[in-house]
Amino acid sequence: MAMKLTRHQIETISALILMRLKEQREMTMKADEETILAAIRGAITEDIAAENSLDLEVQKMMKEHEKSMNAERMDERKVFNMIKAKLVRERDIIL
Repeated sequence: MAMKLTRHQIETISALILMRLKEQREMTMKADEETILAAIRGAITEDIAAENSLDLEVQKMMKEHEKSMNAERMDERKVFNMIKAKLVRERDIIL
């Protein structure tokens, strides 16, 4: 399952990313810092939402095959990770 980040953690990560980008001085900012921070926060939030959606899809797939998984005594965590990895590869998703 995707790691859940609090709003504060997202804010902190976003600020650190902006700070590192400014330190590198290899780019020119064409927007004010708050606009850039909002874009970074948005990208992080969208990525988390996409991974959560993927996790829900994997859980649904597992639910559909629950009986056979129980009959074969499969480790749910391993199956979850295998299905998720397969979907990530098939869809060329970067997590």
